[in-house]
Amino acid sequence: MAEARFKAGDIVILMHPWGVKTAGPYEVIRLLPTERADVTYKVRSVDETFDRVALEHELRSIEEPIAAPIERPPRNTRPSRR
Repeated sequence: MAEARFKAGDIVILMHPWGVKTAGPYEVIRLLPTERADVTYKVRSVDETFDRVALEHELRSIEEPIAAPIERPPRNTRPSRR
């Protein structure tokens, strides 16, 4: 099992893979047992009525800067055929 970056009681932000944050911040409730390479946590937000399970790469410390999502070009970028 990999070494955990966060411990119970830490405040974190949960990020979607595409860079949009969810309701939060979240408190780390505990580390969950796993056989995966990525550490897994149970987290809780005061804005939600349920706990979430999050992989370590989905979490950022509340002090860590959050990178802006990547700008994507408009879908119709092909030159028109005339």
